[in-house]
Amino acid sequence: MRGYGPVDILWLDGGWCTPPREDIDLPRIVRNARSLQPGIIVVDRTCGGEFENYQTPEQTIPDHQILTPWESCITLTQDWGWNDHPQYKSIDRVLAILAEIVAKGGSLLLGVGPTPQGLIEDSSVERLQEIGRWLNANGEAIYSTVPTPIYTNEAKNVWFTANKDGKTLYAIIPKDDEKGIPATIAWQGNKPRKGSRIINLATGRPVHYTIKDDVVTVTLPKDASSSHGVALKITRDEQSVNGEGWRWVGTWASAPQETPEQFMPQTELSGASVRQTVRASIGGGHLRLQLSNRYADDPLRIQSVYIATALDSCLIDTSTACYLTFNGQQSVSIKPGEDVYSDVAHYQLSPLGHLSITINYEESPQKITCHNGSFSTSYVLEGTSTPETDFSKSERINHWYNITAIDVWRPDASAVAILGNSITDGHGATMNGFTTWPDVLASGLKGNDTGVLNLGIGANCVTLERGLGEPSVKRFDHDILGQHGLKAIVVFQGVNDIGAMKGDTTLCEDTIERLIAAYCEFIDKAHSRGLFVYGATITPFYHSKYFQPGHEQVRQAVNHFIRESGAFDAVIDFDKAVRNPADTLSLLPEYQCGDWLHPNDAGYKAMGEAAMVLMSKPKE
Repeated sequence: MRGYGPVDILWLDGGWCTPPREDIDLPRIVRNARSLQPGIIVVDRTCGGEFENYQTPEQTIPDHQILTPWESCITLTQDWGWNDHPQYKSIDRVLAILAEIVAKGGSLLLGVGPTPQGLIEDSSVERLQEIGRWLNANGEAIYSTVPTPIYTNEAKNVWFTANKDGKTLYAIIPKDDEKGIPATIAWQGNKPRKGSRIINLATGRPVHYTIKDDVVTVTLPKDASSSHGVALKITRDEQSVNGEGWRWVGTWASAPQETPEQFMPQTELSGASVRQTVRASIGGGHLRLQLSNRYADDPLRIQSVYIATALDSCLIDTSTACYLTFNGQQSVSIKPGEDVYSDVAHYQLSPLGHLSITINYEESPQKITCHNGSFSTSYVLEGTSTPETDFSKSERINHWYNITAIDVWRPDASAVAILGNSITDGHGATMNGFTTWPDVLASGLKGNDTGVLNLGIGANCVTLERGLGEPSVKRFDHDILGQHGLKAIVVFQGVNDIGAMKGDTTLCEDTIERLIAAYCEFIDKAHSRGLFVYGATITPFYHSKYFQPGHEQVRQAVNHFIRESGAFDAVIDFDKAVRNPADTLSLLPEYQCGDWLHPNDAGYKAMGEAAMVLMSKPKE
């Protein structure tokens, strides 16, 4: 490690050296290597673990899509090395292997054995040249592509990839050694939208296709049988679809927080099962779940996670239950400070559908990442559960643990992320009713294919290090800009910064300046991503614990900036939507939950409808 200058890759070909047979302590070797070569990439061909940067299956292809780095080591012949009577794989078979590997998210390391004199035989060269000619014509479907959730069809005779921005899909139809290339090919899902064309990459000519009952049928060129396979490019008319491609779009999210002790369940999470319920905004046939260990000091080890349609209380529809996998395994270990996504789950999530997420914990860290204000009951049960397990005697607690996002794979949808405090989180809303203003907005926008992501945190401030959660100036990049498929954001926060003044009028100007500076920072960051930014006025709080004349002065000044500065692309006037016309400093009596700060269900309904009316308007 010291005598060879920079070293890029360390290949540990000693996977059999594992307990109980033999233990050479590979993690220790790798830690030492990385202390000397910090950027080194490490792989061991048969063992996983903390020292493995990518996987290397040999002479085989994984049976599922893997979204972490991997490459299959497969030879051109049936042997690892040179043989004087080689049995070559056909060119068609090699290209079929390549298409399947790339569609599953990997790379192909094609092995060619030299002669004892170190030469590559002509028979190998000829085959490699023929493979190269096919790639010259069709390589766009292979190189610099990304995997897609629907990566093959039921017959497994077409493999899909996409370009990196998701606007172009590729379908690769290998030539079967025995059956050749069919006259037509069909698949379900991955539907071209109106205005799309399907083009044969090798010729540049369009091919005919039809769509009926979600099934795409393509007529392949008559001369396709003479080729080694066909690669199709599905392009889209950007004018007809606003340039949006296949991509992950958020349908639900919650802002992660460090869990205060009073919000922990009495049941020890290690070795327990936790069932939690969320409500999606938009639906889809392919989803992934994000789990977070962001605020822990120790790893989070999970035995399994399964999802199902949520019924009343802790009940689920067991016929819909689906175990999630993480890199092909049901178990997952999440390092401190990190988030992980599940593999793609082929699961039909309904728009506004209630989804149950059950986590079987193996070992929980002392500090749990949670979302305190779920306003949805979670059920904690000792021991490992299955979809058939009875949760009726479980501990009930109104917080979410370790779940932070659900994305769906859509070509025609986008999302809006909402930065807020308890009035966005839903304080005062009916427990388990999903009646917050973002819920009302999601219901109203369902027909517009817009995911609504509630990233509010109760008692959260914009700039002050007090209350709950990191201040918004610190969490904005992760919680808001970190969401997927965004087209817009909403900034609706500031009342807790005002309340923190505690009547000190000397803080008025400073509070106004800090809030406006933070808003401008959010706007600049969002605009740099091409996002539309809504500003929302701070709602009235007369009669509440927050009211002081100086506090009201700050609210009015901040609202004036939001309405009149032109800094925001559009303004949702929540102040106007819920204030009492006879006393504009206070909420309408029928809209407040009892503390004169937070709305009730009726107030949240008025806010959601006000946001919906504005967001339904075409953008100028």
